Amino acid sequence: MAKHHKINSWNTKLLDQLIEKVLSDVSYGDISLWLSVEHKLEISKTALHRFGKPIHEKFSGLIELGIPIKLIVSNRLAIEAVGIEKVEEELKGNLTKKIASMFVYLHD
Repeated sequence: MAKHHKINSWNTKLLDQLIEKVLSDVSYGDISLWLSVEHKLEISKTALHRFGKPIHEKFSGLIELGIPIKLIVSNRLAIEAVGIEKVEEELKGNLTKKIASMFVYLHD
């Protein structure tokens, strides 16, 4: 069985597909089956859980803000480089500005 540090060494495309499935709440059993059938990789549900839980926790705030999972996955390295908290703060600030500006016409 692969350890989670080995999962991190996979090519970017496969790793992105895995992270997208994790963030989309695909069951670890289904992910394990997908890896086995599609990629000939035997990874236990437990190993996937050890890998997936921190990924899900890290990006859950962005998902709650309504950021599409594909967008999170395609930008995950940049998000991690800047810092997840900073990205969330910036998005919340932008969202607040946009919401406030939506009602400006009511006061004219």
